[in-house]
Amino acid sequence: MSMQKSYPSNISQEQFEKIRPILESASRKQNQENLICMTYFVGCCTS
Repeated sequence: MSMQKSYPSNISQEQFEKIRPILESASRKQNQENLICMTYFVGCCTS
């Protein structure tokens, strides 16, 4: 009988659903920041 080791990162689907909106909003914000940086970089390189 194999027992799985318990880690703090092992969360249930119910726990994940509680934090999902936070993770998704952080992801969207990060993507927007990356786009702004990329736009600035491309603008500087092509000017």
